[in-house]
Amino acid sequence: MKGSSDAELVAAILAGDIEAFSGLDAIERAVAPGSEPEEDADVGGHIENALGMLPADQREAFLLKHVEEMTYEEMAEMTGVSISALKMRVKRACDGLRDLLEGVYNG
Repeated sequence: MKGSSDAELVAAILAGDIEAFSGLDAIERAVAPGSEPEEDADVGGHIENALGMLPADQREAFLLKHVEEMTYEEMAEMTGVSISALKMRVKRACDGLRDLLEGVYNG
């Protein structure tokens, strides 16, 4: 989602659009303080807080896949975790982020 706003990123998360997580710049903009207008800073803070609330194994898998843009094979080699376990961790991280952000934006 290069060039998209943080609000669009949240909308994509809530819609379950996993492809929206691809790309380092969208996540960096979302969590980098002072890099966006004040309205988007709140969104970035919510995303950063939601990422921090995920279990460490899910957060690691999510960031490796969608921020570092690693393949599951690369992730498995790096972490020593099976590909199927990594896929489940990424899925659970996406579901967790969706649930956490849905409570903020739709709750």
